[in-house]
Amino acid sequence: NQERVIDAYFDSSVGLGYRLGRLHINSCDFSEGNWSCCRAEGDLQLATFGLERYERAIFPFLRSAVRAAKRPQPQAAAAGGAG
Repeated sequence: NQERVIDAYFDSSVGLGYRLGRLHINSCDFSEGNWSCCRAEGDLQLATFGLERYERAIFPFLRSAVRAAKRPQPQAAAAGGAG
């Protein structure tokens, strides 16, 4: 289950104790489809920017990793094109 996998990576008492994570910006090779944080193509003012997908799927995982590590996790964000 997800908790066992998170512990295996981030909890140093039972797993690897990873201290660094990488978050993608927009979709990536492992995403379920192509998506962007901006819902309108060409939105240079970021009027349609939103983090709904992160709130739903990515941030809960990140919070679990921080809890398993028992300390804050440094993060690196990577930007790339969708698809």
